[in-house]
Amino acid sequence: MNLGTVQYPTPIQHSYLLTSFAFWKRIPQLLQELGAEAFYLEQDDDNHDDSAGSIFVKSVETAAEAGEEIKKLGNENFKNQDYKYGIQKYQQALRYLNWCEATGTATAAINNIVAQCYNNMAACELKLDKNRNAVEACDKLLEIDPKNVKGLYRRACAYKAMNEPERCMQDLKKALQINPHDSSLKKLEKEVRQEQRQKGHSEDS
Repeated sequence: MNLGTVQYPTPIQHSYLLTSFAFWKRIPQLLQELGAEAFYLEQDDDNHDDSAGSIFVKSVETAAEAGEEIKKLGNENFKNQDYKYGIQKYQQALRYLNWCEATGTATAAINNIVAQCYNNMAACELKLDKNRNAVEACDKLLEIDPKNVKGLYRRACAYKAMNEPERCMQDLKKALQINPHDSSLKKLEKEVRQEQRQKGHSEDS
């Protein structure tokens, strides 16, 4: 992004640069409603361009709200099967939300949004067959919420695709202890056990 001669606030002012609001047109009153000091530099030329515009905020509440709104855009991308740009939106949301953590102002609600972003990123990565990335997203999620069943399930799916049945079964065991009646967990466990049996038979023959 070409910043030209724009003079940025100093760190002493506790300002934070939030890169591109692709959703700017959709929520133009967001910053005003939250009372944040901000200005819009440039306009996105492409809805998928995350580098065209920038704003400054001083309010942690604004950063959290921005993260939530961008996460919603990622959810829309996922529903539209636009997984690549869904991941970009979740990553963008996390940059804003992680600032709250870096400044020691993260709340339980903010951490919940962060967990949702990682969870949804994992779902997108699985759709794109990027299983290692899915595992990494789930790792981040489970650091925040170790008992998140969806996170354990998605990591198990990734491990299965990566031909790591032992790790897959470990996650499934943990998830089934939390929710023993989950049909998706049971189905995946059955598939993995069948594959292990078939592999055992082929090795014996």
